[in-house]
Amino acid sequence: MGEAFFKKYSRDELHVAFRQFDQDGSGYIQASELENIMHKMGRRFNKSQIDTMVKSLDTSGDGKISFDKFIQLFK
Repeated sequence: MGEAFFKKYSRDELHVAFRQFDQDGSGYIQASELENIMHKMGRRFNKSQIDTMVKSLDTSGDGKISFDKFIQLFK
């Protein structure tokens, strides 16, 4: 059961998920896109919470999450 819970995702599976978040196709996930996806998933976060999520992955400080940063969530 533990193996199913901690399933490793393939790079292709993660790319599909990333594209769902990257709604404008820019190659990055921005705060507004993250907020929109979370809202669709039934999860409500305020702007401060969304900004904190983005900042936790945004090491360059540009307010965007790249695919390489996104996949770090699943390693």
